[in-house]
Order: sequence, then structure tokens, then C-alpha cells
Amino acid sequence: MSIYNAIKDSVLALRPYTLAPHRASVKLNQNENPWDAPAEIKQETLNAWRLRLVPLSGFMPQRLHGRLAEFSGWRPDGIIAGNGSNELISGAFDGDHGGGEAALITEPTFALYRQIMTVLGGEVVECSARSDLQFDVAALLGEIEKKQPDVTIICSPNNPTGCVISDEELVVLLKATRV
Repeated sequence: MSIYNAIKDSVLALRPYTLAPHRASVKLNQNENPWDAPAEIKQETLNAWRLRLVPLSGFMPQRLHGRLAEFSGWRPDGIIAGNGSNELISGAFDGDHGGGEAALITEPTFALYRQIMTVLGGEVVECSARSDLQFDVAALLGEIEKKQPDVTIICSPNNPTGCVISDEELVVLLKATRV
């Protein structure tokens, strides 16, 4: 018996998430840092681990949450910090989606939304952006009405188009998705 028999067909059909290399003097499109960390930061980190000031697993950055809450005027328990957007998106979907749910996305958008929903067994409902690559709020409202998705993903500024949804348009979409 092959290990592949245990994997859902929808997951096997996924293509790996990759980005085409582009010519640039500095590459930053996958959260790389082309520069080395300063020696004093490396030493401070190593010392914190040696003294167990920073746990190696189960890390919950309460101090960071507190500082971000103070900066933003929000509650610390309403702040989430993670190791990049992939981890945060996956965690948000894992917590709310057990399979069979529908997610509405505007295409084109960040490929990971589709991949994670597919892995979780959810349905991806697509809504194309306008020809000028801006959000088509009327089309999104139509899909919300027709499909009643469990989640509507508004990536603003959108990746890869850079379009931004206005506060007024976002409020219209939020009101349409409330039950």
C-alpha cells in the first residue's frame, strides 16, 4: 500500500507553492533577509537561550503582545504574532475549518489561501478582480448572496496586485456577511 493512498486527491492535485525568480539586486518577496544579523543580536539571542529566558518550544510572546497592544490601542489577548503570514493564515483556517466549508477569494490573490482551504477539504469560491485589478465589490456581494461562504478573504493590500479596499467597501462586505 502506498502512502499516497492516505492523502486526499485534492491535496495530491495541488502544485507546490513557488515564486518565479525575478532579477533584482535584493530579493525580499519570500521574507528573506539578505543581510546577516548583527553579532550583538546573535550573542544576545544565544545568551537568552542558554539562560532559558526564551523557551525553545511553546513560545508565547506575551511581552510582544503587550507592547503591540499598547502601540495599537488594542487588548493583548486580541493580538496574534507568528512566524510569517503562512503560519498565521494556516492557524486561522485550522481553528475554524474542519472541512467542507467555503472560502470566497478574489483572484488573483495570495496562492496560500486556496492551498490551505483545499488541504482542509474546503471549497474555494472565486471572484475575479475587475479588469483594472481592483476589488469588484458588486461581484463579491453577488457571490456572498449566492454561495453564502463561511469566510470571505479580503487581502488588502492584495498580494500580488497591491489593490486596497476602501473602508466603506469593507463595511459593505462585512454587513453582507453577517448572519
